[in-house]
Amino acid sequence: MSYPEFSDFPPIPQRSAAEADFDTKMSALFQHFATTHRAELIALIDFLKTGSTIIGGALNATTVGLETPAAGKFTALEADSLGGAAVQSSASDTDGDGKLVRMDGAAAAALSRFGFYRSAGDAYNIDEATAGEFGLVSTSNPGTWPSENPGPFAWLTSQRIYSDAAVLQRAIYGYASTGTPGNVRTFERIRANDGSAWSAWAEVVTSANVQANGFDRTSGALLKVGAFGLGGLGEVINDFSTAPQFCEFIAGGGGGVIDGPPDNGAYRPGLVAFRSASDRSSILMFTTNGIAVRNYIAGAPDGDWITLFSNKNLVGTVSQSVGVPTGAVIERGSNANGEYVRFADGTQICWCEKTSTDAQNIVSGALYRTPGVSVSFPAAFSDASKVQVLPGHSDDTSAWFTADSPAATAAFVRRMGTTNTPTNVTYRITAIGPWF
Repeated sequence: MSYPEFSDFPPIPQRSAAEADFDTKMSALFQHFATTHRAELIALIDFLKTGSTIIGGALNATTVGLETPAAGKFTALEADSLGGAAVQSSASDTDGDGKLVRMDGAAAAALSRFGFYRSAGDAYNIDEATAGEFGLVSTSNPGTWPSENPGPFAWLTSQRIYSDAAVLQRAIYGYASTGTPGNVRTFERIRANDGSAWSAWAEVVTSANVQANGFDRTSGALLKVGAFGLGGLGEVINDFSTAPQFCEFIAGGGGGVIDGPPDNGAYRPGLVAFRSASDRSSILMFTTNGIAVRNYIAGAPDGDWITLFSNKNLVGTVSQSVGVPTGAVIERGSNANGEYVRFADGTQICWCEKTSTDAQNIVSGALYRTPGVSVSFPAAFSDASKVQVLPGHSDDTSAWFTADSPAATAAFVRRMGTTNTPTNVTYRITAIGPWF
């Protein structure tokens, strides 16, 4: 509303002397109002324009409507009630700007506004934030941000928590201008009351900080109970031709697994160890009789399964593939021909014993010998040329035993001595050679 203008005075008609004297007096009075007093009124109006905060609408049923003055001016106001278009119509009214806020509408008014925006080039130092400031801030601005700084923008609020400079500052990440926003992460810190220093940022734990499931590998996520099989079910592996490139507890998929561990290891639990710097993994699987290990590079096998030995598989059936041991370390056995032991390195030792009725009565120069007998080995050797036979006997110390070149499965032995002896002979031999 503009202030009223004054109209010009009408012309004064000719009057009598008495009337003229009255007119002169009245003219002087009107001149005072028309000039001096009018000027004073105009000065008062200018003062009100520049020195008051004007409220639009109704004040105690009286309309107030002067021009809005310069910012920061204030006029004391006492009122029992406020209303009109310049005041929130309800506690949830967030329509329009510049309204007076009701007490019950303060929360709605505050939450409906986004505060300020500080782009990367604004040089807004968050360490120097003033209590009450809030808005969207580029994390390229100066100041101490959370060390992870997980996004290009943060919703930053600075709330006074005591007198002087004590401030609680909160940075909420996750804003996106388009597309699906990222996970919400919230960090907080506090400034000392004297304004001298800030605490370190601490992340507020929410559901976004926790694994979605036991095998969620999101960087920085907190582990759930049972994560990666720790305190819960391990990930089931059905294909061992590739390896997970992270550490976790696992379980074999049972029958039908691809390239699985030996000795029923596919039916048992295990674990994966991973070194990211060299992209190398190792899978360790528990087996029926021990542990099997396989190494991987970049997820691909680096050799076959390796069996670790225990008291259950140290002695068993030895085996090999192209000269590489694949079974137990030691194998021991016996049959009607005697006893034998085989070692994983390929060495075999046989012990044989045979009683013969042949007599030591064949002349051989100045000596006598037996016809000789063939003694079968309890286990065959792989190369007869490398078999060494050590003959011996238990009945006569006055003679000695000799052996012909052995075969892979037997050795031919005789007894020789200085006397003609018709008694029976018990032959005992030890043979050493390779089994592969």
